[in-house]
Amino acid sequence: MIVGVQGTLETTGPDWVNIRVGGVTLHVSIPANSVSMVGDLGSQVALHTHLRIRDEQPVLYGFTTRGSLDLFVLLNGVSGVGPRISLALLSSLGEAGVRQAISSEDVANLCSAPGVGRRTAGRIILELKGALDA
Repeated sequence: MIVGVQGTLETTGPDWVNIRVGGVTLHVSIPANSVSMVGDLGSQVALHTHLRIRDEQPVLYGFTTRGSLDLFVLLNGVSGVGPRISLALLSSLGEAGVRQAISSEDVANLCSAPGVGRRTAGRIILELKGALDA
């Protein structure tokens, strides 16, 4: 499992970065609101990562903080929630916003993320409220 990457930031996109690690450049999907926080092109960056195999293809997800990674993994554990919805929530609300929306049972705030409907938001709250309170 790849749990972190550290290297030179080569290029960025709306919700991804390319990081050169040694002689290999990795494409890492990250929350859209984190792109500006990663660093300047050519700078050394470090990300916490989660590797997921989808359709026999490895996909690497990256996060600037360990808390964001942990929340991403928790969100992926909810029935019907995958990496796309998890990234959409973190991109729209940020880590603190998602945690706040879950703990205050704010369905409307969770629904503001693309791809999140009322049923999915309710399921997220139901399954994660206790886990985040602990």
